Amino acid sequence: GSEEEAVQAHHIGAFTGRFWRAWLPMIAQGAGNAPAWFRAASRNRDNMAQMSIATAPADIVLFGCIGAILCVLVWRLRDRRTGPLVLGCVLVISLLHQLLYRTIAEDAYIAFRYSRHFAAGHGLVFNVGERVEGYSDFLWVSSLGLINRLSGAYIPITAAVLSSICALFAIVLTWRLAGRLTGSAIFAAVAGVLVAASSTFSAYGPTGLESALFAAFILLFFFAVAQDRSFQCGVLIALATMTRPDGILLAAPLLAYLVLRVDLTWADRFRRIGAAAGGAISLGVPWTIWRVSYYGYLIPNALAAKMGMNFFYQIRGGIAYVSRFAFVHLPVAGAAAALAGPVFRKLGRHDVNTALAGALAFFALFYTAFIAVAGGDWMPAYRFLVPVVPVMAVLL
Repeated sequence: GSEEEAVQAHHIGAFTGRFWRAWLPMIAQGAGNAPAWFRAASRNRDNMAQMSIATAPADIVLFGCIGAILCVLVWRLRDRRTGPLVLGCVLVISLLHQLLYRTIAEDAYIAFRYSRHFAAGHGLVFNVGERVEGYSDFLWVSSLGLINRLSGAYIPITAAVLSSICALFAIVLTWRLAGRLTGSAIFAAVAGVLVAASSTFSAYGPTGLESALFAAFILLFFFAVAQDRSFQCGVLIALATMTRPDGILLAAPLLAYLVLRVDLTWADRFRRIGAAAGGAISLGVPWTIWRVSYYGYLIPNALAAKMGMNFFYQIRGGIAYVSRFAFVHLPVAGAAAALAGPVFRKLGRHDVNTALAGALAFFALFYTAFIAVAGGDWMPAYRFLVPVVPVMAVLL
């Protein structure tokens, strides 16, 4: 009745007041220091792990609390017009979170130099006249060079703005994919908020790196999987690989999805695999032929330079890297424990969605294991695990 609702509203109001007065200033102080520590960590590899662990949880809690208010708004109003409004608010939260970290990463300037020479007509080279493939993000480098060639826009600013836009687009895709998977506006809102609140995801929005574009391609790939567009899946695998070499790993969750589709015959599965292979080959083979003919070797120099490390040392470093990422994202793990039951009860009634959820989970585990085996990365805030954040949020 109205009296009971009034009592509940009183308790909620009292708790909210205590939170804003006591806890929020402390959390905000920790989150406010995070960008400065992020910039310092970018210049100090030895302190990267400690800085990332110290700052990110407060950062996640602050923006997660703000986003939680929006989720409550969706649940209370339950109006179709509320969804776009709350999505817009989540995007604003994400943009503000990204702006806290507005730091162009050191590694991005390698891509900028290639892009500048490409725009000037010298080709994709670091030094004019020397054909060395010292980058591993062809699509990002060539796109920046093309934009500079056509508009004359300053490449670092273009890269920062474009990567931030890609991050916002990835949040929209996360929102829509979670809504499609669960059929729930509140779960879609929670997924968007989790990504917007993630310090790992937000830190690499305005860095000028390809991380946000790569995450967007991965989400577009899962959209194509959900819509049974096999040829488009292959094209997106190729585009993701042209953005970062580990994009080729998307072939594994596609196979997992087809195996989990119990309503398909093996003939249907092989037909879809063939269509996906055709899509991947249509872009991947011409690009690879050009690379080998232009640079003279198959493996990019940026990737070859990281090979040859002691395997056990590499594994140990990779496990530590993934463990720190898991610790930082403990709030997400807590949300997973709270929300897993309702989501999987809903999924149990839809075979296609169950297969899609299985493919997403397989990707998250498989890709994280790959990063562990690869040894992780020296940069702060877990750059290589950026694409895992929206996938985890969709699964929740």
